[in-house]
Amino acid sequence: RIFRIGIVFIHLLTKSSKMKTSTQIWKIAATIILALTSLTFCAQTEKSTVFLEDWESGIGSWYADNGLWEVGVPTVGPSGTHSGTNCVGTVLDGNYPSNANTRLISPSIYLESPAEGEIIQLKFWQWFSIEDGDDQGYLQISENSGDWVTISSVDIDGGNPAWSQYVADLTSYAGSSIRIGFYFTSNYDGSLGSGWYIDDVSIETGIVTMPNPED
Repeated sequence: RIFRIGIVFIHLLTKSSKMKTSTQIWKIAATIILALTSLTFCAQTEKSTVFLEDWESGIGSWYADNGLWEVGVPTVGPSGTHSGTNCVGTVLDGNYPSNANTRLISPSIYLESPAEGEIIQLKFWQWFSIEDGDDQGYLQISENSGDWVTISSVDIDGGNPAWSQYVADLTSYAGSSIRIGFYFTSNYDGSLGSGWYIDDVSIETGIVTMPNPED
């Protein structure tokens, strides 16, 4: 759309008898397009990052309840991480075990109340190969050190052969301290998979705008 606006300005300028050279026309058009691009960029980045984790520096302040979770380079499952060198996964070099009951837990994160019209979103990238139905991953939240509540709206099981982003709305937790929990369970039957891998976790506050397909 910005490009088309620039072309319209060029067309109008070429019609003007006051313009003496094509160089002048292109200089003015380029200035207009640059200004419009800057305005658009500012409008599309009205959000701030509250929390960010990519595990490039190791496990950090995260910890695993009942073990199992590992940070590093995956050698089975995904062919690589979503970004960088490290990710976190149930097991990085083999299948997850039977009878798993484990939760990866974040440090405490305080969520300030957003401005009017803004929301709080948790985003993370995931790859998984989990026995469909019997074994399961769950996205959970603990508010103010309370019980764990599952907030994942879709099943995290079966196969997800490419890294994909999951987005959850955390606006209802504004004004509270939360912990993120990635909870994983498996049963006893021995039907196993590569597991659940997670990368690039972030919490962002801002205005959600739908992209225009014409842009």
